[in-house]
Amino acid sequence: MIGAFNRKRSWSLLLLCLILSIQETICQTYVLSDSSQISISGTSTLHDWQMNVTRFNGSFEISEEKDMRALSSLRFEAETLGLTAKKSGMQRDAHEALGADEFPVIRFEQDQSFPIGGGEDGVSPSEVLLNGILSIRGHDENFEIPVGVQWLQETVLMKGTVVLNMTAFGVDPPKAMLGLIRTGEEVQVDFDLSWIQDQN
Repeated sequence: MIGAFNRKRSWSLLLLCLILSIQETICQTYVLSDSSQISISGTSTLHDWQMNVTRFNGSFEISEEKDMRALSSLRFEAETLGLTAKKSGMQRDAHEALGADEFPVIRFEQDQSFPIGGGEDGVSPSEVLLNGILSIRGHDENFEIPVGVQWLQETVLMKGTVVLNMTAFGVDPPKAMLGLIRTGEEVQVDFDLSWIQDQN
């Protein structure tokens, strides 16, 4: 009888501890705001060029427990046809090189969570490395992106630059004028992302 009572008491204490631990962990989802900006630039045998990414979405989760904070489940998607340029010919060639009809989305998915800190004062950003899978034109590659993270109350800012070799993703650099004008294999992606708490 006493043993049964002790077992029941142990289970009750375990359940209480579980409830308390859940209550101490705060999870919040963040989504990309419309103020985010992404540009892609590169070189060619004629001149340098730049395109803007105009249609994209993303989200991640922040979990906080006591003094610990972790970022996880970051997912970013950009519509291939959302890459725009001032010259229509360049825009068309880029969409064709990326196989926009068959591969309408460029995607990055974080594959592991990690603790982050610093930057809470809204002035000094913390530097983190996002590890995940980058998918372009149906090719998946493990990729590491250095990011500066800045915390401003309910907004999270992420800023950085990454260089991609497009041939690693099966993308042939666009050509023009019967091949007389060629773009370089490497492109530079500059991003300035603003994430806000999801209110849904």
